[in-house]
Amino acid sequence: MKIAIVGAGAVGAALTRVLCNNPSVAAVSVIDKNGTVLEPLKQSIQSKKLRTFRLGVEKEQALATIIKSFDFLISALPSEYNLQLCRLAIENGINYIDFGGDDAIYEEQLAYNNHALEQEVLAIPNCGMAPGLVNIIAMSAYEEFDSVESIHIRATGLPVNPIPPLNYQLSFSPAGLINEYLNDVHIIHNGKTTKVKAMEGYEPLTFYSEPDFSDLEAFYTSGHITTLAKELDGKVKELDFKTIRYKGHRDIMKALFELGFDSDGIIDIRSNLTFKELLIRQLNKKLPRGYEDIVLAKTVVSGVIDGVQRVRDYEIVHRYHQTYDLPAMMACTTIPVEIVTELVHEGKVTRSGGVCAPEFAVDKTEFMKRLSEKGIEISVNEQTLNETADAR
Repeated sequence: MKIAIVGAGAVGAALTRVLCNNPSVAAVSVIDKNGTVLEPLKQSIQSKKLRTFRLGVEKEQALATIIKSFDFLISALPSEYNLQLCRLAIENGINYIDFGGDDAIYEEQLAYNNHALEQEVLAIPNCGMAPGLVNIIAMSAYEEFDSVESIHIRATGLPVNPIPPLNYQLSFSPAGLINEYLNDVHIIHNGKTTKVKAMEGYEPLTFYSEPDFSDLEAFYTSGHITTLAKELDGKVKELDFKTIRYKGHRDIMKALFELGFDSDGIIDIRSNLTFKELLIRQLNKKLPRGYEDIVLAKTVVSGVIDGVQRVRDYEIVHRYHQTYDLPAMMACTTIPVEIVTELVHEGKVTRSGGVCAPEFAVDKTEFMKRLSEKGIEISVNEQTLNETADAR
């Protein structure tokens, strides 16, 4: 495989490391307009597979020349660039992948479905951890049940040693984080898709397999399960996703928004800086970054198998990934993309072209198998209805 990655930030660099370690990948080209990040990337990875190009996405013709013989174009840029790069990949007959997370942009990408079918290429947005990994687990579980009543997904990446007051560290763009906290959330309630406000639906949460991480909270955030909500509308009674944080994080962020830092209003006409941009800038400046993190993800599915009511709990607890030298969140975000490229390249997919989310594009059984082989383990605990009632 020959793979082009646009974006050499934290996610792009992590993905480059993963793909350069993959024996089925022959070449990786990383494209970024910021030349200062490219040389350190080459020095840190030291792979003969890797080439870098200093180029901005506005130079579409030059970009097309670089990627024309490649198998995949992967966007590791902020989500506002994904529509343009999706179109560019399809126009050049190249499979496309991104990390997604923006519902409006995904909807616009779907407009390229017919063109992708004509070109016989797959465009697969939303391939990170959430959306991505957790969606594939949920859809795989749904297909194993004869009927499903509810699917509840809770997931996060957290610092092992949190620093007050926010008790959080940056893994991705703070702009994306703020969008998750502000945009409306798609869920299924009483059998129908509906929208709820982000940061509502508060609940305390305990991860029983990790008792040291007991002081947790969860609440709605956007951009994670919209594709699942559309697919399962009318098929399940309840479906939702909530982000996990240390207790107190949500109240601080809500207070900042109530003070006006969710506003696109301009603070100062001389700078053109908005209140929201100031918040994003300060989060980027003040929140720590580091390797000491942990991924916690839980998908609880309730339904019927062989006439018996069952509750099945799929759980991921993942720490620093020694094989890839990656923080836990980066591993759980980039390894799913690696697996999707493998499955598409090998033809282990459910369709030959078009635009769709990964849970509808790849062989889910094979995906789960490879996930375990690459060091991300999913533990499964199942109880029948009677066992559940006894436990209570």
